[in-house]
Amino acid sequence: IVGLLVAIAAILALFFTGLMPVALRRWRVFQWIAELSQVAFAILRNKAALLMLVALSVGIHLLNVLAMYLIARGLEIQVGIVTAVVLLPPVLLLSLLPISVAGWGVREGATVVALSLAGVPSYQSLALSICFGLCALAISLPGGVLWLVSRGKIPTDSDAALGLRTRKQ
Repeated sequence: IVGLLVAIAAILALFFTGLMPVALRRWRVFQWIAELSQVAFAILRNKAALLMLVALSVGIHLLNVLAMYLIARGLEIQVGIVTAVVLLPPVLLLSLLPISVAGWGVREGATVVALSLAGVPSYQSLALSICFGLCALAISLPGGVLWLVSRGKIPTDSDAALGLRTRKQ
């Protein structure tokens, strides 16, 4: 609940940065929030960027569902693709809530509950979720190492990557 409230507060902060007192804007974290708000509104105004963002988001979730489905098949868990497409996206969305580290625990509980609706035993659902989490961790490790090694050396101007200019150069 606390994580959900923090997420809601963060979203509201993005919409009301124009009302932020000038005294707060001198702090780095509030400057970052104001900049994030500008980029978010620029994306909302740019239909092509918004469409690309939505398409990429949906695509990533579908690929994660496919990965969970393939892991289930590998573990010989009887789950159909339609069942996976219907039951697993809410699991993945719940695991994104900022209430645990990388969704661990939340994803496992949600997977057990969701797949119980399809008659999958809880021990199989738990195994599926843990395997998916370990695969995600293994896939992320090289990028994490690269990020640690190259901190400060690679430009990270996200609005430039989107073709949006919100800061003065």
